[in-house]
Amino acid sequence: MDGIAIGVAGSILVTTNSGTTWIIKHNTGTGLRSLTYSGSSIWYAIGNGKLYKSNDNGDTWTLKKEFSDFNINKVFFHSNTIGWYASSSGCIGKTTNSGDDWFNTTPTSPTNKIFALSSPLNIWGLQDNGIIHSTDGKKWKYYESNLLNNINDVYFKNPLIGFAVGGFNLNTKFLRTTDAGKSWESISLGISENLNSIFFADTSFGWIVGTNGLIMQTLDGGETWGMQNSTTSAHLNDVIFYNSQVGYAVGKSTYGPLTGKNIILRTLNSGLLWEIVYAGSIQGEFKKIACFDSSTIVIQNDSYLLKSVDGGITINTLYNNSTVYIKDFYFTDLYTGWFASPNGIYKTNTGGSSWIQNLNISSNSLFFITPIKGWVITDNAVLFTDNGGISEVRVEENYVSLPTEFELYQNFPNPFNPSTTISFSLPITSNVKLAIYDITGSIVCELVNEVLNSGKYSVTWNGKNHKGNGVSSGVYLYQFSVNGVNKTKKMLLLK
Repeated sequence: MDGIAIGVAGSILVTTNSGTTWIIKHNTGTGLRSLTYSGSSIWYAIGNGKLYKSNDNGDTWTLKKEFSDFNINKVFFHSNTIGWYASSSGCIGKTTNSGDDWFNTTPTSPTNKIFALSSPLNIWGLQDNGIIHSTDGKKWKYYESNLLNNINDVYFKNPLIGFAVGGFNLNTKFLRTTDAGKSWESISLGISENLNSIFFADTSFGWIVGTNGLIMQTLDGGETWGMQNSTTSAHLNDVIFYNSQVGYAVGKSTYGPLTGKNIILRTLNSGLLWEIVYAGSIQGEFKKIACFDSSTIVIQNDSYLLKSVDGGITINTLYNNSTVYIKDFYFTDLYTGWFASPNGIYKTNTGGSSWIQNLNISSNSLFFITPIKGWVITDNAVLFTDNGGISEVRVEENYVSLPTEFELYQNFPNPFNPSTTISFSLPITSNVKLAIYDITGSIVCELVNEVLNSGKYSVTWNGKNHKGNGVSSGVYLYQFSVNGVNKTKKMLLLK
């Protein structure tokens, strides 16, 4: 045997003549997605939650393990006894006895909310029963807590002190951490409402909004909270302040004289007086708001992005596509912004007058600290970019053992349209450059140019050049340059 292949039809094939001919050795009846060699003639194949093992270089195969999670489609062994699996549901499992027993090493629920502080850099990702935390955006720690369910928003004042708000069926949830999210305590606010959003204008002044027009304020950094009069019974989804005086809240009224209307609330005096500056019958529900100055705001409303330059009194459409459901958006300035959706990540450099699909991947939430550096949450991964979204890099170093040499792998899928993934391995911390060239040798774009820690990395190229324009069909080269080592491979874009 000098080669093994698997396929989505469930067949396992073996070649003994460098691929000239292939022999079907086994048909599992289930789609296979991943194949790994652990040494001593032992192979593993996995797909749809079923793990198969061969002890004789692929001649015979047996069903080793059938997991309850049919999303498990990736397996890797780095020795005869130690291996890992990965699931698209966000779960990673580990075995230390050749696959006889497995235990989870990561949370099983997807990340659905992200928050970051830029100085010093700290990023948190909210999950159903826990939170992930990173100080470099690439390596993550997971802290489990049964308190962190039914949470709608999270906010950190500094790298240690943070708050989480939520609730279900008017069972209020207000949590606080003083150790960067490792542990949480539940604090009673003496109310029975669902809390939807929390925001601090500075270290002392903060606000919470929720159901039935709830607005609460703290003047002492979150130690005590008091009620404010919102003048509405609307379901308030988000709150933001430009400074300690000027702030906005958005939501939708479900009963009373404004039933069915989306509303914008504004205060000019820290919330002593809130006024309804807009009440309209736009389809959907106002979900999130961003503030650029005392009068310029952008609002997310399902398939809409809306903008006002007069404090919410009048609004104009920045984006509207009934086939694209917007889950989250973020602007780093008046011109540069992104939104996340199941249809992909979209970006504007024109303040929202035009948008381009930045990456064709379903996404839930995003956060940027500069116009080029940010993070995106998908159902099963945290992606980061250092070039404004021309490419995303997903770090896999926590998934597998550290590599022993520099490796550049063949992109997948290949041929591809519209995007493909390129993987590489680093045995030591290195200055890495990964660039795309056309067949003439002209550079198309640079995907990576930075110092990375040892580990295995995957980078997605979205088929666009450095200007964000889609390139034509054809053969392209990708070159991996690190510590004097240059490796190049070909790939084919077919449109």
